[in-house]
Amino acid sequence: MCDAPFRCACGAVKGVLHHATSDGGNHVVCFCDSCRAGALYCGENDPAPEGLALFQTTPDNITFSQGQDLIAPFAFVPRNLLRWKATCCGSFLFSTPRNPKLARVGLYINRPEDPSVIGPVKSRAFVPQPGGKKAKHENLPALLRVFGRILAARISGRWRNTALFDPQSGQPIAPVVLVSKKDKKALLAAQS
Repeated sequence: MCDAPFRCACGAVKGVLHHATSDGGNHVVCFCDSCRAGALYCGENDPAPEGLALFQTTPDNITFSQGQDLIAPFAFVPRNLLRWKATCCGSFLFSTPRNPKLARVGLYINRPEDPSVIGPVKSRAFVPQPGGKKAKHENLPALLRVFGRILAARISGRWRNTALFDPQSGQPIAPVVLVSKKDKKALLAAQS
């Protein structure tokens, strides 16, 4: 299995993505407005129209060598996914479900020092379709592998091996910043 060191833009946050291959996760591109707004909120380049590339794996495959205290979650609605950024430089890092028992983390593909180790895109989500609709997911086998990893981590108890949540309380390691719908719309409108 291949390990991929990752870092924020300024280098204050550093870690390792373990098992950075298709056996350990899923290289996915998401076209949803929330992923796009999350990247923009963190000061990243607009991922549209190509979408935001993430490597989805289980949280036990993410370890930090420094700067874990410099990451914080934000969300666009109180019950939606958490997105994580480096507070030192604002770099977008991860997305996770709010519940750590749903053991999934998506590492932003621009964070590994050598993104090529992750391999090709295996799946796309919320792909724009003619007429303005978006297809939920275009690769069912890849989606099923993600759910299989989540289930295996839940059954084995590996979901507790996370650097992003307190394993006892299930709460994120830092307070969640709630970004208003108005601010999310403004982020997206500024790029149109």
